[in-house]
Amino acid sequence: MSFLNYFFGEAGYTDLASELIKKPRAHSGGVSVDIERKPDYSVQWTRITNEAGAEKLNKPIGTYVNIDGEDIPPKEIFAALREIIENDKKILVIGLGNEYFIADSLGIKVCDFVRTGARIKSFTPSVYAVTGIESAAIIKSVVREVKPTCVLIVDSLVCRDETHIGKSFQIADSGISPASALRQHTHELSKRTLGVPVVAIGVPLCMRLSNGLLVLPKDIDAVVVNSANLIAKAINLI
Repeated sequence: MSFLNYFFGEAGYTDLASELIKKPRAHSGGVSVDIERKPDYSVQWTRITNEAGAEKLNKPIGTYVNIDGEDIPPKEIFAALREIIENDKKILVIGLGNEYFIADSLGIKVCDFVRTGARIKSFTPSVYAVTGIESAAIIKSVVREVKPTCVLIVDSLVCRDETHIGKSFQIADSGISPASALRQHTHELSKRTLGVPVVAIGVPLCMRLSNGLLVLPKDIDAVVVNSANLIAKAINLI
């Protein structure tokens, strides 16, 4: 049991596919896992191929890449993005988040660092609590206007293990599912709803325990900036 769990209770919700896999080689029936271990980090590919697998992990069908470690190079995140993004002719980077809540501001920070141009566009819709407008509705309008070949959504994630905070990058081709742990007004953003391939990338920036408590590191400001900078460097390599 971790130090935080000892004092505050068992960990609860997680966005990370890797935390849902207890014994990677034991999984089958719609779930396959491949892990590559490197000196400073590991790369885990979790593929959910059917409804049985989706029900087993409570995640949509798709591919999830988890890169975990202390010293992750931007080129590793870039390599995973290139594997998952179907068409990079015009990428619209959507930075989800609330600029007034630092643990939920990753997407906004990434858009600050991304170099935009003919192939890369970026947009930050903010959140319902700030604008009074569902971000999904705003994003759909922007997608119709920009007509990207791919939407890359950046969002803060939640984990069960505090050692993953700021040190685990997840990339998925299933988009963003409803019921975010950080905000309630969230609707599905996927190829089905936006009409183009949707890739999501995020970093866990807090833990949510079973009693609903959110646990953040004391240096959360630096963690967010460092994580955003690493993601932006990977996107700028595209």
